[in-house]
Amino acid sequence: MMKGFSLRSLLLFGACKGITKKGTPCQAREVWSNGFCKHHGGDGESPFEIRKRALIEKNRRRTARLMRRLGRLKRLAERNGDKAK
Repeated sequence: MMKGFSLRSLLLFGACKGITKKGTPCQAREVWSNGFCKHHGGDGESPFEIRKRALIEKNRRRTARLMRRLGRLKRLAERNGDKAK
């Protein structure tokens, strides 16, 4: 059985609690235990979300590395500028 999905959730919730782009209620009957279908929230751990989180972390590390490098270059330029005077 799929994670978070059960016949009980189908019977209790009935239809998805999400709203479509047109503004009408979602008519999907296969809902997760949180009351939303796979298009409106589902179990929340889709492969897309996992890849997105990994990419955000990768970009954060890259930015931090570049900022450290920039700081070192600024300090080096200040030292070299002081010696030239």
